[in-house]
Amino acid sequence: MARLSDQNLILEDGDILEFPAPADSPFIECQTMRAISTLADVRNFGFIQEWMRGFSSPDDRSLPGSGRLVAGGPAERIISAGQRFTSREMLRFVREISGGVVMNLQLADFVVPVGATVILSSPLAEIKANTVVIAGQLKFTDDLAIQCNEIRGA
Repeated sequence: MARLSDQNLILEDGDILEFPAPADSPFIECQTMRAISTLADVRNFGFIQEWMRGFSSPDDRSLPGSGRLVAGGPAERIISAGQRFTSREMLRFVREISGGVVMNLQLADFVVPVGATVILSSPLAEIKANTVVIAGQLKFTDDLAIQCNEIRGA
C-alpha cells in the first residue's frame, strides 16, 4: 500500500496513486497547489522556455497547416505561426489552461517502482526531489517539469 515516509513516496507493485491528492489524503503533505501570478511561476515548463526563446523560427512561418493559438479576452486575437503572445497574453493563456495553479510535489526521493503507477492529472505539474527513479509508470495529462539532482529509469 502506498505511503509517505520521511518525505519519500513508498510504492509497491500494483499501487496506483493519483495527484492532486484529496484533502483527506496522507499524501497532501507533499503536495501544494501554487497560484500562478506571474510567468516566473511557470518558468520551468518547456513551453514557457520555448516562448521565452522566441517560440518559432522564421522557417516555421511558411509551413503548410501551421497551427494557430487563440489569446482570449475581450478583444480575441488569433496568433498564427511566426507570431508570439505578448507577456500579458501568455500569462492569461497559462492561467486559462491550468486553472490558475501549478501542482507541486516536493519529496526527498520520488521513486515509481516496477508495477506501480503514479498519475498526475493537473494540467501543470512539478516534481521536486533529490532523486527521481521511474521504473513503473508515470502518467501526466499535460505538462510536467522535474527538478532533481539525479533522474533514471530502472
